[in-house]
Amino acid sequence: DMYGTGSYYDVVMAPWIEGITLETEISRACRDQDVQRIRELSVLFDAFAAELLTREWAHGDIKPDNIIVTPDDRLVLIDCDALFAPPLDGSRAHETGTPQFQHPSRESGCFGKFIDDYSVALISVSLRALSRDTSLYERYNNGDNIIMYPWEILEGRSDAFDHILTIFASSGDLCSYNLAFSLRTSIPGIKGLQFILTPAKPISNAQPELFAENKLWGYRDGNGIIVPAVCEDAHAFSEGLGVVRIRGIW
Repeated sequence: DMYGTGSYYDVVMAPWIEGITLETEISRACRDQDVQRIRELSVLFDAFAAELLTREWAHGDIKPDNIIVTPDDRLVLIDCDALFAPPLDGSRAHETGTPQFQHPSRESGCFGKFIDDYSVALISVSLRALSRDTSLYERYNNGDNIIMYPWEILEGRSDAFDHILTIFASSGDLCSYNLAFSLRTSIPGIKGLQFILTPAKPISNAQPELFAENKLWGYRDGNGIIVPAVCEDAHAFSEGLGVVRIRGIW
């Protein structure tokens, strides 16, 4: 400084990534009502997130502002100073991520491979909803979120969340409904998130069977679960169709 003294600071160095943030891409596409672009971003993000969840490390502060969309449509994480890696197991986090994209109960003691689960699910649900209705962005975006706040979801007072559940239910998109429903978890980690993000397997020739879990219904066959247990009521498949009720909608 001007007195000739100084201090040492740790820094994180990373390659320069050419592109724009996912936040800017979402905002631009919604402003232009470019549904196709939002769908592309949704598919890109889900594939990116599913691969990320297979890693031994976690980013710790996933949000649209920390994801760069490159000119060739790759998603790249930046700002990795909150990262968890196996050698840090048992340590406390020195930061807990941006509140608008984190589970409200996450604190410095919550530090492990699971710390990206909630933010991944929140962004994925938001993009899936926007791919069906881009006007949600104008209605619910406040500049520091996409369309939802985690604490409002957990407290049961998120109009955006209720709106999104209805959109998924009325369109019969039970996989997205299940993913959205997982945002109500009482803990930061989401069990089976990688499976939920992965597209459902094609239905085999075997007749899908009903199964119940937590007083809700789903379908499975010899290859595993086809539709997760999110239905309030369901009937056995007949002539290739299954009738279900979700959020009061058949």
